Amino acid sequence: MTSAHKTMRVTLDGLGEYDVPANDLRWNGFACPGFTLDQVREIAAALDLSNLAVGSDDQETITIGEDGVVTIHNTWSDDTETVEPNPRDGLYYVGGFRWTWEIVEK
Repeated sequence: MTSAHKTMRVTLDGLGEYDVPANDLRWNGFACPGFTLDQVREIAAALDLSNLAVGSDDQETITIGEDGVVTIHNTWSDDTETVEPNPRDGLYYVGGFRWTWEIVEK
């Protein structure tokens, strides 16, 4: 059976590209994608590598609890944001309405 669900491919500052369910949510012209927990783990690892490459702790990090709760920590403002799966679709909207996720044209 072929899936009728449309996808879009998104990227953020060279942290890789991710196929996510397509949606029309936008913030300042940027996409607000929803991710699976496995994709959030990939993004967290990419952020860690980026922080190491830049040589600065003054960036955002993502931690994932055993209960699946995702926490984004901003080291420069000591601010944290908890991201839980959206009850409607089960996806995590990491950085939605804050980060500049760009849609990659296919």
